[in-house]
Amino acid sequence: MTIEELNRLRYLAIEVVRVNEQIERLRTYVQRTSPGFDGMPHGTAYHDAFAEYVANVDQYLDLRIELAGKMQEEIISLSAEIMSLPKPQADTLWKYYAEGKGIRRIAREMHYDKRHVYRLLRQGEHNIITG
Repeated sequence: MTIEELNRLRYLAIEVVRVNEQIERLRTYVQRTSPGFDGMPHGTAYHDAFAEYVANVDQYLDLRIELAGKMQEEIISLSAEIMSLPKPQADTLWKYYAEGKGIRRIAREMHYDKRHVYRLLRQGEHNIITG
């Protein structure tokens, strides 16, 4: 395994998060612009916003499916190697590369200092690459 393979997995994980955030933004937008049911006739502006929302969500859902497929292939090929490491290193690598989380967030979740998480990450990378 190479650092490039790990970085490709991290890129895919971050892209999935980005696409999910965009889908959520679109949902929020459509909820904000949807008319209330007050019995009054409404113009076509809401219909156009809803149609645009549906088109955009479909596009992002297709992208999410494509990214998830690519990620699954990467995860299958890398997970056995990552999980063969000592647990703290494996957990750190998994959270960083497969889940796309940052050092600070990992440190918070694992109740470690950021420097310790960084060391675990580098040790795990070294063990995977030389391994």
